[in-house]
Order: sequence, then structure tokens, then C-alpha cells
Amino acid sequence: MRTNRFDFDKAKWQYDSAADIYCRQTGKAPEELTDEDCTVIWEYGANHIAFFLTWLIENDLLSSLHNEAAADIGMVKSRQMTGFEYLERNCDMTLSREDLSRKIVRFADHFYYDYCGENGYCGYMENELHRVVLGTRFSWDDYDAVKSDVIDAAYKEFLSKRLPGRKK
Repeated sequence: MRTNRFDFDKAKWQYDSAADIYCRQTGKAPEELTDEDCTVIWEYGANHIAFFLTWLIENDLLSSLHNEAAADIGMVKSRQMTGFEYLERNCDMTLSREDLSRKIVRFADHFYYDYCGENGYCGYMENELHRVVLGTRFSWDDYDAVKSDVIDAAYKEFLSKRLPGRKK
């Protein structure tokens, strides 16, 4: 089975689509957007990255590149900072392969690009949580649901397929 290689994901790739959704939601024209509006748009476009990043943080799966951000990691773990805020503050709105611990890169390769498929983040957000993909801000309730039903479930399945004889 061939998988894609996860190299990086950038929030800017989703910005224009997220801005279109935001403008439809608010009735604002693009030229009317404030700095605060743009921050929300960035959060819309980065939500899927922030959810995966938060899961990585909670499971101690970041590379040593993040050692200097230990205080912020602690804040995410204690839910005083969101995954989006961490992404913005420490990752320049980009999650890259270099951000991942070596022990998780194969899972990221297997999982990440299917993350927004019908059976992943997008389908779950729309069909189960009734949220608009690229039109929803980070929330801990949404994260907890996606973490449990999408990311953790995919990780358990990945581990069971990779480790012969492992009990399911």
C-alpha cells in the first residue's frame, strides 16, 4: 500500500477559501475586513492543522525543534492556549515534517492527506458536528470530538495494522 508523504501544510493555502466563507457568513465585502476579521479567517483556514498539532502536543509527539516552546506546550496541554494560537506563535502558520517526532511521521504520512476526506476531518466536522469546514474556529469541544472519533481512531487502526499480532 502506497501512502503520501507528509511534508508540510500551510494555513495560507486555505486562506482565500476561508475568506470567501467568512464574507458569506458575515455579509462583509473583502475590502471591509478588519485585522480582527483576518485573524478569524486565518483560524478558519488553520483549524484542521491546529487540531492535528494539538493532538501531537497532547501526545508528546513534537520534535526537539519545539523544546524552546515548552511553556507554550504546557499551556496547550492545560488548555490555556489553543492549538491555533500555538501554530500562530511557534510555527508561522505551517506544520512541517520537521515539527514531528520521528516516531509519528509514518502515521502522518498515512493519515494526514486523508484527514479532510469524507471519512476524516471534513466529513466528521460537517456530518457529525454540523460545522462548516473552513468556516469554523478552534474550540475545545470540537477538538475533543475530532480527537476521539477521527485522530485517535485512525491512530489505533494504524498501529493495529503495523504491529502483527497486536490485540485490537
